[in-house]
Parts: sequence; structure tokens; C-alpha cells
Amino acid sequence: MKYLYPLLFLSFFAANSLLGQHKAVSFDYEKAAFNNNQPLPAETHILLQGKAPQEVNYVEIAVYNDKGSEKRLPLYVAAWKRPFDKLTTEFNLPINYKLRGSTEYDFKISFFRPITAQEQMALQSQLYQHLDAYLEQTLGLSKSSIQLNRSNHQVITDLNKIVKTGLKHYRSATNIQFDGFSDIIKQTLRRIEKAKLSKGKFLFLGKTKDEARIEYRKKLIADLKTLIHGELDQILQTNLAKLSDSRYINDYETEKTDRQLSIQLGYGGTYVDGDFSNLSIGNAAFIGLAFPLGKRAFAPRILSNTAITVGAYVNNFKDLGQNGNDLSGPIFKRPVYLGLSHKLYQFIYLNAGATFLEEANTAGQISGLGSRVYVRPNFGISVQINLTAKLER
Repeated sequence: MKYLYPLLFLSFFAANSLLGQHKAVSFDYEKAAFNNNQPLPAETHILLQGKAPQEVNYVEIAVYNDKGSEKRLPLYVAAWKRPFDKLTTEFNLPINYKLRGSTEYDFKISFFRPITAQEQMALQSQLYQHLDAYLEQTLGLSKSSIQLNRSNHQVITDLNKIVKTGLKHYRSATNIQFDGFSDIIKQTLRRIEKAKLSKGKFLFLGKTKDEARIEYRKKLIADLKTLIHGELDQILQTNLAKLSDSRYINDYETEKTDRQLSIQLGYGGTYVDGDFSNLSIGNAAFIGLAFPLGKRAFAPRILSNTAITVGAYVNNFKDLGQNGNDLSGPIFKRPVYLGLSHKLYQFIYLNAGATFLEEANTAGQISGLGSRVYVRPNFGISVQINLTAKLER
């Protein structure tokens, strides 16, 4: 008993940690819908919950783009396996793939049951027949050797395809998947292709020359079949489960999300002119907008912490002229900047970019803008206040 309460506490903590990181979503098999037809959570991991009849030992979900051909590959695949000796009628399937907001996806949820011994033997026999028939058709007989009707590489590709097609509706409860035949099969094929059938007369004594060639071919192919069957059996004997039912859900929406937009307030300086001995730096507070290069849920941290910024300084600058002429900028009649900001700490950002300047007495005029405006580097520090902009589909 002294270990019971700590174990219960740890179990409760682990369960709550998982739920804290994953938003729970219920799947209704009858309605083929999630959360009573509510949009799916976006930009977060999901814990899919649903009914799993006792005969089902494997549940798989595949996520697809909402548009594309029937043969398109899934964006993400996850599976639930029934724990040993558990009679639960529910499954909990973590989906560690963040869906984009205001987007539609297709989903396929498949249910698998353990295959019987008879079904396993039937599957084995069927695959053996298909593989053997292909080998007999591909490995032809010439006068002195075995002639491959296709390249060695193509033969291996075809053999792999036969197996993968035959196992399309099966899953391994031990996570052992067929990744293709080994290099041993490839090397055996090469040896067969180079073999001299004339050697058959030393193996099959009493046979005519032609009979010995035929028998030697049969032996080489039989040895290859034995190797192929052996590698295939390693997959067929891994507690396979067979597809028993599936539900396909078309064009299911995710919740609408906001596009991040920030107001930027800061203080910065712009190099105006001069050299190190006589340097002119214009400095003032600035205000602008910041557009992040990526969302934190999908983009690398360096992109989600960096934004394109645009705005204007609140005051004009002065140059090094005798009269200290005012320097303004286009559009707002204030120096305008364009650049990047990068987060230093929480809401504090470092800014760098370019400032667009022109003489204050011509600021705001359209004609001759290209010849009047010039660019200078800037730097600064700012705070960014996040706003939201609805992203409609």
C-alpha cells in the first residue's frame, strides 16, 4: 500500500501533462465528425478519442490535404495499439501534427483486427504465388545463362511493390514494417544473372545437356524464392492486423485563427552623413507595424522571433549643413524606415534597417520623388504590442 499513492499520483500527473499538451477531440463514428461537428483545434497537438470495439486492436488516422488525387500521400499518420490484456472500448490517439487555422483537411480513420491463422496462411500463399509468378516470368532462359527481362534494379522495385500492394490493408502491431528486400536478394539476383548454366551438367548427372541447363535454372530460381519467402515471413509473423472498417471525412474545417500583427514603439538612430571625426546621427522615437516572418507553431524560432517592420520617426532629423537643414521623409513628412526586428527578451526587440530621407521643404511631394529621396542605415530598440487580424478563408 505504501507505493500505491505515489503511483496513483504519478499516473495522474502524467495523464494531466499529456492533456495539457494536447487538446482533446472526440470522434463520432456514426456521424463521421469531430467534437459534434465543431471545427478542429489549430496550431496545437491533438488527443483524438473515440470508440474501439474489443475486436479492434489497431486504429490509424491519416491526415491529407483537402485537394488532390486519390493517390496523394498523407501529411501525417498516427496509430493507436491496444495494450496487452486491456479490454477497453475506447482509444486515445495523440496527433503530434499541428493543423493550420482556417484550413480544410481530409481524414481517414481505419480500424484493424487481428488476423486468424487461416487468414495468415492465405495471405502468405497469395504473396508467394504473386512473387513466384513474377520471377518465373522475368527470369528467362537463354542458350547459356538466365536472362533477366528487366534490369536488376527494376526487378527489386517490382518485388517490393508486389509485397507492399499485398500488405496495403494490413498493419503490424509490433511496428515492424516491410521496407523492401535486403541486399542479399539483390546480390543473389546478380549471381543468377552471371551464372553459366553449362555448370548444370556437373550437378545433374545423367541428364542431357539441355535437361541439365533447365534443372540448374530451376535450382537457382528455387533458391532465390526460398530467400525471398524467408524475408517475407519475417513480416508475416509479426502479429498482423487486417483492415476491418474505415471512415473517410472530406473537407473538415479547422478553427479560424488570427494573423499576428504588432504595433512597434521604440527609439532609434539613423546615420545621416559625416565621417568618424564629424558624424551626424539623427535620433528620435519611432512608431510602426511589425509582421512576423513565421508563426511559432510552424516556423523555426529564428523566423517566429523576427519580423518585417515599417513605420516612421516622430521627429525630423538635421544634417551637418551650416544651417542644420531639417531632414524629413516621403509620405508622412517624417523619416520613414523599413527593416527587421528580432526579439531579445519577451517583448523587447532589436531593430535594424534602412531610413528613407529627403529635405523637409520638399517632403510630401510626389513629383521627382525618386531623385530626392535617399537611404541611410538605422538601428534601434523597441517594444512590440501584439494585435490580431482575422484570417478569413
